[in-house]
This record gives sequence, C-alpha cells and structure tokens, in this order.
Amino acid sequence: MSRQITIKQATAADKDFIIETIIEAEKSGTDLLSYSAIFNITEQEFVKVLGEILEEDMIGQELCVSGFLIAQVDGKHAAAICSWVEGEEGSSSMLKANALMYFLGKEKFLTAANAIKTIEELNIPRETGAIQLESIYTKKEFRGLGLSKKLIDEHINRHKLRLSDVSKAQIILMQNNLTATIAYEKAGFYKALEKTATDINVAKFLPGNSKLLMEKII
Repeated sequence: MSRQITIKQATAADKDFIIETIIEAEKSGTDLLSYSAIFNITEQEFVKVLGEILEEDMIGQELCVSGFLIAQVDGKHAAAICSWVEGEEGSSSMLKANALMYFLGKEKFLTAANAIKTIEELNIPRETGAIQLESIYTKKEFRGLGLSKKLIDEHINRHKLRLSDVSKAQIILMQNNLTATIAYEKAGFYKALEKTATDINVAKFLPGNSKLLMEKII
C-alpha cells in the first residue's frame, strides 16, 4: 500500500514537533543534549527556553519556525529540516547566540563561557551565500522512505527560486553519525572538511569529538 507523502512549510502550530526535531538532531543518536550540558540546565528547562525562542521566529539561524519544512506521511508529522542562506540576515552564529543569551539570561550565558571555549575547537565557520541545512530529523517509524532527501531537495529548490546565484548547500554534523553521513552522500553531498578535538573535555558537551562539513554543488 502506497503512503501519501506531503511537504509543508512549518507554522507556529508545528512548534512541538520542531522542538522534538531540534533536540533529537542535536543529540545525534546519543543521550547527550549539548544545550543542557553547555548551559547546565535540564532538558525540560531547555524545552521551555526553546519554545520561547521559536515564538519569536528569528530568521537566519536554526532556532526558527519559518526556516523549517515538514514532511508528513499519511497526515502525520514524520520528518523536518531547517535551512537558511548564510549571511542573508547576518551571521547565523551571532543571531543564535543573541537569542540564547536573551532567553536564557546573560548570567547563565556567561557561566557557560568555559564550556563554549572548550567546544570552539570544533567550530566550522558557515560559508556566506551557501544554503545551510540544520536540525535534520526523521522519526524512527518513518525512516527508509527517503524523507530527508525530499526535504533537502525542496529546501534547495525554494532557495534557488529566490536567489538564482546560490551554488552550494552545506551540512555540519557529528562525524560519528555514520547513518546520516551515508544518507547525505546518497543525496549528493561529499565530505569537504573534518575537524577533531584534542581536548577530551569536548565529550562533556557534544555527542562526539569530531565534526564534518558536507557540501553539495547545486
């Protein structure tokens, strides 16, 4: 029996699924939520903060409702991906940092300074003018249907319609997420850069000690 797959623009009504998507994508197949570890808050506390950030819908970075497309299977939320063109609204890292600082509070953000400094070694700068794909997630019961590729293709097509000179799409992920790496390679992405941390303390804050940058020429 064939299944009905539809892709839709996320709205505020999809906030709960977007929160699930962001958290599960961030965990990268582990039990470690980096936001909780870095800012020393519980997952429940982060869910509350994330909900407040999403309500503001600040475009140009990954914690933004309107940046998401959602795939539905037989009317049920199945997968989601966020995207933006880096630099179109300013630096995504600064936009995200400002949002987190505002909603977490400056004091909480400043106490996380050492953790943030520790993980900076794995920072991969985002390329201005390139499509950035983030928070890529498919619920377990809907895997194997090619939903990530469908969403990636739709994101790219929509950006190309707006900005015809966009020529590259990028994904930053943990190197140990082999299932995702294989899936992105099948979608036409190649490994462009790998960074590995020398500081063992990185493992306290991230679900791995290496990151990959994968690219696709479009």
